Amino acid sequence: MNFLTTPEAPLAPADSALSAEAFEALYREHWPAVVDYLRFRVGPADAADVAADAFAHAWKARGQYDPSRGVAAGWLWAIARNTANAWFRGRPQAAESLAEGLAMDASLVDLAARAESMARVAVAVGRLGVIDQEIIALRFGGGLPYRDIGDAVGLTENATTARLHRAIRRLRIALEGSEVP
Repeated sequence: MNFLTTPEAPLAPADSALSAEAFEALYREHWPAVVDYLRFRVGPADAADVAADAFAHAWKARGQYDPSRGVAAGWLWAIARNTANAWFRGRPQAAESLAEGLAMDASLVDLAARAESMARVAVAVGRLGVIDQEIIALRFGGGLPYRDIGDAVGLTENATTARLHRAIRRLRIALEGSEVP
């Protein structure tokens, strides 16, 4: 049985802005990137579960999608961000999760040899502001283009690009031994 037609998740009404077919295409295209993004945000152990929650929320809200406010991918990424933020509520380590995800990423080649370097990167990323961490996670974890990142975090494409470049510059400074501003 297809998840789009289960009794718990009926098909969208005919006047829905995002049909079941369009949602399924969105799901197929973005599932891997959403999981990768969430691996950065919430850690590898919980990424798939949080991604499933994000898509479940999106499925329930698909009738509220308004194409005049942006593309469906941007809408989906905003839901993924909000789902990750909700996952953090009540967890004391919320600000450290992105940094921990970077340090614990088991898919990195020769992780053991690079553990010290990754720990330094994790600390530096953890010192950045929340929006800058989000932009880094969406760009390098989710592989999103600047326009989609901007849609997800509520910034223009140019502002997103500038913030990412400034954040990377602050990371370079921190990793070269200077202070992070």
